[in-house]
Amino acid sequence: MKQILLFLLITALVGCQKKDINPSLPSNDALYKTWRLSQLVRDNQAMDYSRNEFLVTFPRDGNLLGNQPPNSIASCCSPVAFEGTNTTIRFIWASPSAPICALVLCALSPLSGDVIWRIAALTDTSLVLTAGKTILVFDAQP
Repeated sequence: MKQILLFLLITALVGCQKKDINPSLPSNDALYKTWRLSQLVRDNQAMDYSRNEFLVTFPRDGNLLGNQPPNSIASCCSPVAFEGTNTTIRFIWASPSAPICALVLCALSPLSGDVIWRIAALTDTSLVLTAGKTILVFDAQP
């Protein structure tokens, strides 16, 4: 009888473990860090971003806003989340009709929404995303 109870207890504990991997997010650990955009190539014209501080941090939960509320000004000028696989990423933006964004003037973000970005290269130090004729090259930040 003790063996049956022990078996059931172990089965329940193993079966109820929290899975920390979201099936709609890439599983490659190299992605989950802060990246600095170093180059943007659009229609074969390279734009040097090495002096700009365009940073993006990919958290494991897919929420790019961190602890900011989804109706914050930060959600007007940058993606609020991302999803994807080990080969693609799609950035999710807040609704453009959000009242808080009506009077906010943002610079054009290279992280286009509703675009499936293909992960062309991903190493510990480099991330390359491509979509159509656009290539984004990121360097890992310490």
